[in-house]
Amino acid sequence: MANNRSDPNRYSGSPKHDRAEIEREWEKFMSGSASPLNVNTFMHNSWKRCLEQGVDPLRMHPVPNLGMDQIQDFVTSDPLFRMVEPFLRKLKQLADHTGYLVTYSNASGEVVYYDGDRPLMLKAEDINFTPGSAWSESIAGTNAIGTALATGVPVQVFASEHFCQQIHGWTCSAAPIRDPGTGKVLGIIDLTGFWTANDPKSLDAVVGTAGNIENMLCNQLRLERYRLAQHYVELTRRSSVPVAVTDRGGRVIKASKLLYEKGWISPNHWMEPASLIQQAFPSKACWEDKRDQKTWRFELTPFFYGGSAIGSVITALPPDIAAFHDLPDFRHIESAPAPLHTVDTTASEKAPQQDRFYKSLFEHHPDAIFSYDLQGTLLDANPAAEKLLGYSASELKTITVQHLTLPEYRERKLRAFAHAASGVQQEYEAAIRHKQGHQLYVSFKSFPIIADNEIVGVYETVRDISTNHQQVYEDLKSTKEQLEFYFRNTEDAILVIDADLHIVKANQSFERVYGWTEQELLGKELPTIPEHLSNESEQIRSSLLSSRHAIPYETVRRRKDGSLIQVSNFASPLFDGKGNAIAYVLISRDITELKQTEQLLRNTEKLAVVGQLAAGIAHEIRNPLTTLKGFLSLLKSQATHKDNWYMDVMMSEIGQIERIADQFLTVAKPQTATYETVNLETVIRQVASFLHPIATMNNVQIGIESEAGEPALPCEPNQLKQVFINIVKNAIEAMPQGGQVDIHIARHPDSISARVIDYGHGIPQDRIPHLGEPFYTLKEKGTGLGLMICYKIIKEHGGTIGITSEVGRGTAVEIRLPLSGAVTR
Repeated sequence: MANNRSDPNRYSGSPKHDRAEIEREWEKFMSGSASPLNVNTFMHNSWKRCLEQGVDPLRMHPVPNLGMDQIQDFVTSDPLFRMVEPFLRKLKQLADHTGYLVTYSNASGEVVYYDGDRPLMLKAEDINFTPGSAWSESIAGTNAIGTALATGVPVQVFASEHFCQQIHGWTCSAAPIRDPGTGKVLGIIDLTGFWTANDPKSLDAVVGTAGNIENMLCNQLRLERYRLAQHYVELTRRSSVPVAVTDRGGRVIKASKLLYEKGWISPNHWMEPASLIQQAFPSKACWEDKRDQKTWRFELTPFFYGGSAIGSVITALPPDIAAFHDLPDFRHIESAPAPLHTVDTTASEKAPQQDRFYKSLFEHHPDAIFSYDLQGTLLDANPAAEKLLGYSASELKTITVQHLTLPEYRERKLRAFAHAASGVQQEYEAAIRHKQGHQLYVSFKSFPIIADNEIVGVYETVRDISTNHQQVYEDLKSTKEQLEFYFRNTEDAILVIDADLHIVKANQSFERVYGWTEQELLGKELPTIPEHLSNESEQIRSSLLSSRHAIPYETVRRRKDGSLIQVSNFASPLFDGKGNAIAYVLISRDITELKQTEQLLRNTEKLAVVGQLAAGIAHEIRNPLTTLKGFLSLLKSQATHKDNWYMDVMMSEIGQIERIADQFLTVAKPQTATYETVNLETVIRQVASFLHPIATMNNVQIGIESEAGEPALPCEPNQLKQVFINIVKNAIEAMPQGGQVDIHIARHPDSISARVIDYGHGIPQDRIPHLGEPFYTLKEKGTGLGLMICYKIIKEHGGTIGITSEVGRGTAVEIRLPLSGAVTR
């Protein structure tokens, strides 16, 4: 791993201070200022490269170069990714809950691995930092992935150091993975988070991970060079033609002495022309070179091992042979003399050729192949087996290969081996452990080795199927797209909440219904539950876990502006493969208007009943009452003093019946009203004077405070008095032990309000929504019509009535009326 890298400790202030300082330098650079920049030289050079490449600093659009199917093809076919993925998973475990995303990009800067905390992944979508997006400097400007790719060194890009303004809110650290054989960058490991997550250790983490991977690549390169050296020995045994073998980078591993003497190979083991050799690999190539007035011909052939090219064989044909290069291949003919006796050489020539074919089949087969004796001892393993497990063939012979199978699959493997040893082919799937410790899901085929009609061992072919489920993937992709479409376009508010009840996703309808945006909610607890329902979420979660299926329910929720709405909710748990609840989906629909409509229908039905009763009362009750009052008046004039007391009681009760009848008539018939312009404070003080005797009898004081001045309030004074008499009288009756009723009058830009406050027993929250309904009352002798009439009068005046209460502390009733132009008739 290269030691030179950008310095993450280059700024001395706080992250906030540093970001502001760099932002100013960035603005100077973008404005074309000629003054020196106080910014890291490494970043300054990157900015200049971006400017030269025409990157727009104000409009950054990373291109989604790869689709999910292309990413899937890459991760299943790229041999390096199989090596890298376990390290990425370990890095993800270290980065959990630290505010970083873990990504891996290919040699073109395209993101092919992407993992991290879900809320951060959702936020990263705002800058198109998603799987398949391209982050080279020429596309996305200065950023850790693109700049590490351009320079070949680890880099941390902090906040405003990014060339494009759109990503100034992020910090990223990346390290390249280099091929030790060719020096080329193979991929980029990156940690990305918000700019506040400016931790130098993040750069150390990616550098350490990339270094570990490069160490494995170095070990692999040493093994490849060893195989190349062995092949050189085999070549020189069969031919005296000058030959050289080079690794993937063109470095000479072994070569004939003549090639050094003629100057074709330099002292540092590079063969000329080096650029042509490196460019040609892994294809065939040929060229000529004149030395001492003679033309030599060179032929380059790639050398395959384990199904992939690990180097090249370069054959030098001397001038006397080069002229015959079109003749059949003679370079690999054995130099031993032919036998003197005459035999049929056809079979003897075919046998070695067949042996080479079988050897090639074993060595170059893409599936891992193991051969065992009947006791289960490993005899041999092909290069694909070495790649699959991470062990060399010699290492595999020193360990018990059966133990590489995970414990839960070992018995199945032993049974399959026994059946194969008895002559029955076996196919099954299991999980094995790689040398680096991670698991691989593979398919096994076991079949007998038969020699001279006798079973002498067992062959086992193994294929990696960890990610070989393309059809399942396509089905899941289609389902995901359908769910995403519903999520984005449904009218219902949808939330996804993790196991700790933190929000991880919210759709646009949630913002429309509740007022909060998704970005305001990510990682936070649900803010919509009112205080009086604070235990509801835990109760619902318990119900979901016990029932393990969706639960519908209706409840009350709070919007961002503080208002309460009635909602119909549908909560459902999400389980992982082991049956553990990992998240919850909450679908919510605002049914406030529906509930109000239902309530209006119920009230209308009740009012219809009241109207019918009122008609009966008017015709059937008021006339007899008038007659009774008349005769009682006559009798009272002739009654004794003792009888007068009874007469007074009877007259009082008849008066109560008349008042109830009047309330019925008020509800049933529209009231003719003459509107006048009055002072609300005057009306309320008249009401206080009228109720003073009742208040005194109940040991209650009435206090009035006004901040309204003398605004002109259009109203029907008598109806308004009726409203305040009812409200204040209810407040007095709410304090049977006595107390204080406070009335606060306040003026607003287009309205005036009167707030009547008592300090009595209060009203339960579940009863407040029903106040004002016909026949709904909290008093033993009430009819439930008084407050309904108040609502009716205030509504006709274009105003509103609001009631808040707390049990044991009292009740406040606020009446708000428009100052002008809002009266409805």
